[in-house]
Amino acid sequence: MKTVKLTEILDYYDGIQLFTARDPIGGHYVCDMIDTVGDFDRYLVVGVRPERLEDFRTGKVDLRTLLLESPDGEWYITVADGTIADPLTLVPQQEPLAETEYLPEEGFFLEAPTPVSESDIKQAVERGNVAVFTGQVEHANRSTGEWSLLTDSGVLMGRTAPGGPSLDGLQVGKRYRFKCAEVT
Repeated sequence: MKTVKLTEILDYYDGIQLFTARDPIGGHYVCDMIDTVGDFDRYLVVGVRPERLEDFRTGKVDLRTLLLESPDGEWYITVADGTIADPLTLVPQQEPLAETEYLPEEGFFLEAPTPVSESDIKQAVERGNVAVFTGQVEHANRSTGEWSLLTDSGVLMGRTAPGGPSLDGLQVGKRYRFKCAEVT
């Protein structure tokens, strides 16, 4: 039985739409939500080469192309019926992925974050646009600085500013307190 664990949330909209995962021996996977089963999300899971995953992150390749380039042609379905930290059991599929209805349309790329300057942050702090949030980390991307926090009020998302605090050491599923300057 093959399993993977979530490593990074790539797209979040009223739930986790797209994320990366790793298997116990270090293989890389992309997991794309295809529907729900009861209260649980169901995902298409495809193994990917690390360099092609980076190409997707930087906008050089769209999601459909990435999914169709699976190095071994294998693909899986999983149902996220536990917590965000639980391993996901993969069910191998026999039909060629290209012949299914699960592939996204061509042209889905990750959105590039808008740069925030140091002066924008200083102005926000001077205006008192600072808030403190406490909650469970749902995702923390150290390379982009993007994070999401599950609070009592719902999910909050944000991004660290250039030269701002690092997300190193944060653990998905643990509770933290974030002090944020709101910059629009």
